[in-house]
Amino acid sequence: MPYSECTGRKVWSRFRSRTAAGQVARVGRRLLYACANRIRHIVSGHDDASEHTAASKGAGALGALREKLFSDRYDPSDVPIAKKSSIWLGMGMTEKQGGSDVRANTSLAVPVGKGGRGGEYELRGHKWFFSAPMCDAHLVVARAVDTDSYACFYVPRFRPDDSKNAVLVQRLKDKIGNRSNSSGEVEFQDAYGLLMGEEGRGIATIIEMATYTD
Repeated sequence: MPYSECTGRKVWSRFRSRTAAGQVARVGRRLLYACANRIRHIVSGHDDASEHTAASKGAGALGALREKLFSDRYDPSDVPIAKKSSIWLGMGMTEKQGGSDVRANTSLAVPVGKGGRGGEYELRGHKWFFSAPMCDAHLVVARAVDTDSYACFYVPRFRPDDSKNAVLVQRLKDKIGNRSNSSGEVEFQDAYGLLMGEEGRGIATIIEMATYTD
């Protein structure tokens, strides 16, 4: 099933709606704000929002993305990011054959066009742990076939034409704790993604993002 339809989304939406305006959420949002600032630099390599043409095809202007991440309100609507007042990001690193060894990942990313920083790619493969599949976009590690190196990709729920992205949930994990924050197993079937940072630095890039959420 499309990951936008996974069970647990409604429960999580109610939880986020209750907490998004609270002080704890504001502290968390400040961390996300810093994270979003870093996303701007990593995707484009520039401070000027006008430089983000390639990345804006999938996610809207990254300056606006930063503001949506920092919003104190939770928007539960299942629509493209450009139509939302706030968004949340998840992560996808672990694969079943590699476990904690992310370098054993086999998911592939094929460039659409010339590729490179901020370029469009199609992802094919799977993730054994896909954190918070109800999020509006995910940061995903995959091997870029044009350079045969690991890279980090920004994978939104929706493609640029507003159709659902090809990320299919196989099942949700039956976890002992933290059940409201779902983890799932997913497959990418030529899913749309944007390259963040440099090829060959994918693991380092996504770990840097993780430091803002741990």
